[in-house]
Amino acid sequence: MDILFKKTKLKILIWCIEDWTSLFSISSFVEEFYRYEDPELIKVTSLAIIKKLLDEDLVKAGELLLDDNIFIPWDMTTDEILAKIRVAWDSLGRELYPHEIVWFEITEKGKKEFEYLNSLPELKETNLFYFDGEIKDILNIIKPHGYLIGKKSSNNSIRLIQKRKSESLKIFNKLTENGKIIYKTDKKIISKLSDNLYVIYRPNSKLGLANIDIRARDFSRNLKLKIGDHYE
Repeated sequence: MDILFKKTKLKILIWCIEDWTSLFSISSFVEEFYRYEDPELIKVTSLAIIKKLLDEDLVKAGELLLDDNIFIPWDMTTDEILAKIRVAWDSLGRELYPHEIVWFEITEKGKKEFEYLNSLPELKETNLFYFDGEIKDILNIIKPHGYLIGKKSSNNSIRLIQKRKSESLKIFNKLTENGKIIYKTDKKIISKLSDNLYVIYRPNSKLGLANIDIRARDFSRNLKLKIGDHYE
């Protein structure tokens, strides 16, 4: 198993432990570790990794009902799932957005695989959170004194922030002052700050906390903020 695949696999499982994870996230992790710029290569690699995860029964693919905060697994074979994702992705005719096509949920086997991979010395986090260009504005908010806000969760890229959930939208609004809202419902808001930078807000995640996801190509780690006055 090559090191880039291991790192990507671990990152997917980390995020799936914390919350349901979208196709957009997986493609972002492929960009993060493989450093691909070609959209087709990102797509092909993402689908290949998804196939491996499904074949190993580490995750389930399905639909997330945002209004009810419920995940519904697809009752399909791996090949049928991949074909459905590929057709929908190809049909977009534009870049993929964070709420589209398919979501993933970790299995019990996936949780055990996470524990194993997370124990491997070669997968230890290094060179955390390199910032460049436009993301420096966000850096001033999430790393104001040289240290990331909140406490480490299952990974340094996932931060627990003990505040009232009502404060989470204020944090999102501060992060996205210069962004454009491209999707908004009571259950999810997506702000696009540039072609390289998205911030996604969900008031209720799988574990009941508010989530803010920061995704950027010039950001060496995708970042998730989990906000609430208690931790599950």
